[in-house]
Amino acid sequence: MNHIRLIHPTVPPRVDYSLTEAGLSLQTTVNAMCVWTRRHLDTIDKARHHFDTR
Repeated sequence: MNHIRLIHPTVPPRVDYSLTEAGLSLQTTVNAMCVWTRRHLDTIDKARHHFDTR
């Protein structure tokens, strides 16, 4: 499991989630993927447009 779930017995119901150490270890990888996507967004959009118009 990569998250911790904390349930609060309130009305309305409230649940807080947080990442475990294993989940947090993915943060660098996910952030790098976001940076890569932003850097190459024009290329991605052009490829999508090319595919959609075929």
